[in-house]
Amino acid sequence: MRTHPRPDPDPARFEPAAVAALAAAAVLFSVLLYVVREFVTDDAYISLRYARNFADGFGPVWNPGGDAVEGFSNPLYVFAEAFVYWLGGNGLLFARAAGVASGLGLIVTVWWAGRAVLGRFAASAAALLVAASPGLAYWTVGGLETLPMALVITASALILARPGGGSAVWVGVLLALLPWIRPEGLAIAGALAFFSEIGGLLDAARRRRTLGRLVWLAGLPLLSQLLLQALRWALYRHMLPNSVIYKSGTGEFAEVTIKFLLETAPLWPLAVLGFLVVPPRARLLAAPAAVYLVASLTFLDSVNLFSRLLLPIFPPVALLAGAGAASLLALGDGRAAWLRPAATTLAVAGLMVVVMPGNVGFTNRQTHEYMSCKHVARQQGGEWLAQRLQPGDVYVIGDAGVLPFYAGGFAHDLFGLNDPRLQELGPTPAAERANRALEMQPRFIVLSSKNPDTVNPHYTVDRLVRRDDRFDAYERVMVAGPDDAACDYYLHIFESQTP
Repeated sequence: MRTHPRPDPDPARFEPAAVAALAAAAVLFSVLLYVVREFVTDDAYISLRYARNFADGFGPVWNPGGDAVEGFSNPLYVFAEAFVYWLGGNGLLFARAAGVASGLGLIVTVWWAGRAVLGRFAASAAALLVAASPGLAYWTVGGLETLPMALVITASALILARPGGGSAVWVGVLLALLPWIRPEGLAIAGALAFFSEIGGLLDAARRRRTLGRLVWLAGLPLLSQLLLQALRWALYRHMLPNSVIYKSGTGEFAEVTIKFLLETAPLWPLAVLGFLVVPPRARLLAAPAAVYLVASLTFLDSVNLFSRLLLPIFPPVALLAGAGAASLLALGDGRAAWLRPAATTLAVAGLMVVVMPGNVGFTNRQTHEYMSCKHVARQQGGEWLAQRLQPGDVYVIGDAGVLPFYAGGFAHDLFGLNDPRLQELGPTPAAERANRALEMQPRFIVLSSKNPDTVNPHYTVDRLVRRDDRFDAYERVMVAGPDDAACDYYLHIFESQTP
């Protein structure tokens, strides 16, 4: 009996059971996508606002006529959205379509490319496990770069994990995309390149060939990063996007990490088993998880429902879990040998869908509550402001996504992500941000509240603005939000009464 899953010697040969597993994964994922089909995250509209300003000729700015600032962390997405707007298309539709295509492509990639690395059963099991994540489906339609990032990482890792390491040129091209998708892209590319070639570097007989491979695997991503840095300096005169300064080292220790581990808990025992039994080169699949989990220890828990920041490592972990399930084949003989690993895979997938934090019921409720409550308030407030803003008017808002997208005009971000001065000042206390906003003497101030009648702020900075003596010069002129007793998010809009 074999003790670990072996690569499929003929990955082009399909078996009915494997095809059925792919079909089941595609159907399951499609059902989850349907459940969350209405969801679009507030942060997606930040990228869309930048993209629209690019397309309208204002340049790399948050506010038309304002200073250049990089409040987004996904330049490839923003530039693509800008091109779509420039062509007269719908940037949001493009962003969501790219997410769905990447999600479905991810399942096919795990199933197809995983066969040559881990075998048919492991790849089929992994495809089903990837499809069984309601959180992954949630962010597939959310309008951000999460799924394209996951697809590129997974495809690159699977090619490198093949016997012989696959094509260094093609993987180098894929890895070169990562810095443009997310700020951590170069670190992930470097980890994959290093761990895939470390054995060859230590072997004198293979060292020359390995150095040639590293020219592509490490050289292309590094060149890509240098090009991005040159463009970033030319446009913004800084070397890091605001999001890196805003999020890194500002959260409670390991809060993001622990949340992700809890949400994906059923996967990890199988993944650890898979790591132990797969061929040594296939252990490369663990490299992205190691980098992300360590880096996430100080992440700010911002826009991180269902662990969005860590979701790109979910498919490689699922592949290792599929290999762990496949290793259980060695515990039986004949047709009965398939029952134990198949039942284990289905049990883990079932736990992910219906039991774990972020299960399908919770995801469905979250989607409805978010879109019928927060999104409605933000869109209503933005459309109301768009009809009243005059040239030169300034308004301040904390949740600076949907509302500024619809309102247009000059928006000051109370949280600081889209503030050009973040590069100079770094993350600042809420009191300082509140003072800075009031010093601008905005015409409108938008504060979040837990109820429609009085201002009961969600955020500390909103509370500090409300308590400041200078706020006495403002009068409430509008409350945005649904007529729904279950909603706990409203936007109170105040207008300056100073002549």
